[in-house]
Amino acid sequence: MRLVQALQDDDAGVAWSAAEGLARLGEPAVKELCHALSDHVRVGDARLLTGAYHVLYHVENETLKEQVNPLLLALKGPVPDLKAMEEADRLLKRLDHDRRNARR
Repeated sequence: MRLVQALQDDDAGVAWSAAEGLARLGEPAVKELCHALSDHVRVGDARLLTGAYHVLYHVENETLKEQVNPLLLALKGPVPDLKAMEEADRLLKRLDHDRRNARR
């Protein structure tokens, strides 16, 4: 998703706009964000971490907001790149599991 890539743009206005758009998209954006945060190549990018925090903080869906809370906390904790990577992977698995169960 290009909006997730735009979180790493050098232009702060572009990154901010991308974060705002992603927050409005909800679960599809959160899943793409989790993929980005789990990417070993991108894990240490401060722009991605900052943008991800902005997106997750502004998620509008209350159920999804509860689900992303551990990842949000990881992004503000010590060693945010590694902890966020772990939490993003957990959240992605949970969202996939919930989606599969909802189809049944």
